[in-house]
Amino acid sequence: MADLSFLLPDEDFEQHLNQTILPTLAPLCEPLPVALPDGAALSARVYATPNPKAVVCICHGFSEFADKYAEVCYNFVKAGYAVAICEHRGHGFSTREVEDLYKVHIDDYSVYVRDYDCFVRQVIRRFPALPRLLLCHSMGGCIGALYLEQHPKMFCAAVLSSPMLELNTGNIAPFAGWMYTRKLVKKGLGKEYLAPDGNDFDGIRRFEGSSCLHQGRYDAWFNMRLAQPMYQTNSLSVGWALASLQAQSRAVLRAKKIKTQMLLCQAGPDHLVLPRGQNRFAARAKDIQLKKFPTARHEIFNSPLAIRRDYWGTVLDFYSHELALAEGGAQ
Repeated sequence: MADLSFLLPDEDFEQHLNQTILPTLAPLCEPLPVALPDGAALSARVYATPNPKAVVCICHGFSEFADKYAEVCYNFVKAGYAVAICEHRGHGFSTREVEDLYKVHIDDYSVYVRDYDCFVRQVIRRFPALPRLLLCHSMGGCIGALYLEQHPKMFCAAVLSSPMLELNTGNIAPFAGWMYTRKLVKKGLGKEYLAPDGNDFDGIRRFEGSSCLHQGRYDAWFNMRLAQPMYQTNSLSVGWALASLQAQSRAVLRAKKIKTQMLLCQAGPDHLVLPRGQNRFAARAKDIQLKKFPTARHEIFNSPLAIRRDYWGTVLDFYSHELALAEGGAQ
């Protein structure tokens, strides 16, 4: 069983962030330049621990940013791993497809996948001798699934945390949403907001309806967004919606082609993604474990301690097991 003594308590999280997490990460942090073939660039960094057992590559979700994963990176560092994280195109300090800082736009998820491959290859150059592990969340889970299908030898194991394999489109069926957004894109409206209003970041806290179950963590990440305009992405374009609906269908259909061992962590009351798509993906995949966290919201790692202990124990034990198998197979 993994040693989880480094997990921080629920109380006074922002104090722990400023006095423990960030001071631990700061001396380990190195920028990782990621130039892309089309002239764009990704903002990326690594945390280089002494004598790491492997390097964990993080693939974040919609409207997220690298600093939001400070505690996740801290936990991996304390567990003996190096960590690498990039901000996807259109997020944080990476190149954007539109000028509006509140809007996330992409034409096709193949762009995300190609971008992420450039990032992973830079990670390999930085840590050529280390085995690689993948941790994906939400939108990053869809990107990660597509990446694993196309690049079967890049990772020893992968964790898909609340992966976006079926968006919650409310009363609109996914096919109807696909038809509607496809029609708008054909009219040249792909870079317009999908919703007619409510797209700007307004600085109002909405913890009760958020993806985070722990108030202190929600407040800490929200304060980062308040302080940094580049972290205030807030809404989606028509093109992003269409690309996401197409990508999640491709990811589920191609799940059986993935050769990497996977752990799928499924949240309970998840208002952003539906379990049906995750269950279909798990049923088609050949090498996968499905672990349910019935009381966790979408961001399982931003939960109270009891859930986080279960989550991190599951993730770290899974990685340790797969690394041991990989090492045994290499001998």
